[in-house]
Amino acid sequence: MKWRKGNSGFWSQPIYEKEWPLLINKMIEQGLYISINNKVDFYYGDYKIQPKEIQRVWKLSSHQYRKLCDRILVSGYESTSN
Repeated sequence: MKWRKGNSGFWSQPIYEKEWPLLINKMIEQGLYISINNKVDFYYGDYKIQPKEIQRVWKLSSHQYRKLCDRILVSGYESTSN
């Protein structure tokens, strides 16, 4: 999923402070439901999406995925409906 400008090389581009809310909002906009229950889970409809698929589709490294989950836990970006 294209959520920001830039090329897709062999490595993940850094995600800057101001880009985290943009990424999270774009995920919600695209239909992902974020559930917080001692950890972060992503759903599309009733289907739980595995972390590897989130990383692949949104072009995130494993470190960026963990940081995304930390951001969601701290900021409370839980989706309001499923």
